[in-house]
Amino acid sequence: MTSPIAHFNGKLLPIDEIRVSPLDRGFIFGDGVYEVIPVYDGAMLRAREHFERLQRSMDEIQLKNPHTVAEWIAATEALLEHHPGNQSVYIHVTRGAPKKRDHVIPKDLEPTVFMMCYPLASPSREARTRRVSSALPFSGTRRTPPASTEGGKRSGEAGSPSTNESRSVAPRRRRTSRSSSIAGFQHGAAILQAAARPNPARAHGAFTLPRTHCAGEKSRTQGEQR
Repeated sequence: MTSPIAHFNGKLLPIDEIRVSPLDRGFIFGDGVYEVIPVYDGAMLRAREHFERLQRSMDEIQLKNPHTVAEWIAATEALLEHHPGNQSVYIHVTRGAPKKRDHVIPKDLEPTVFMMCYPLASPSREARTRRVSSALPFSGTRRTPPASTEGGKRSGEAGSPSTNESRSVAPRRRRTSRSSSIAGFQHGAAILQAAARPNPARAHGAFTLPRTHCAGEKSRTQGEQR
């Protein structure tokens, strides 16, 4: 089986003939960046924008860009001549291979450039349609929430609670949930504050948690005082 063609430091080679130095900083330290570009029928999708993002990635780690955007596009198009159809172009740039392993970055080190292609996995039309329909949040049928019914009757019917009363149920539940969350946060904060304060009992190996300040404990304390 013929080995696929890849790009390595300006040359198009069979991928199994490419040799990366074991001293390459991308191999030793993970010192590099990468970019992936989708290709449809031989045309790159927003190639310039992808290579501009690659430039921003290099700027973040202060890595010298070995090519201009135009040079990147030309090199990628040359690689795509060997990979027709829908493809993904993987681009990896490392800081390069110094003569020895060192945390100090050598000056004038030439980056290592590697590019390869692999078939772009595109879902079928049926799969795309199925995913879109399953992702829809609502169906075409409107149903009355359980909170707005009583005795099998809808809001607004005779003998049912008023619309305003039924609508006020959900906000009350949300407020209760929010109060519980705040109480839990205050309880955790009280434990952390107590752990940070000097405690003589701690010198003897004893430590007791502070009295909780959650809403339930506060209500129980007030009831005891009454």
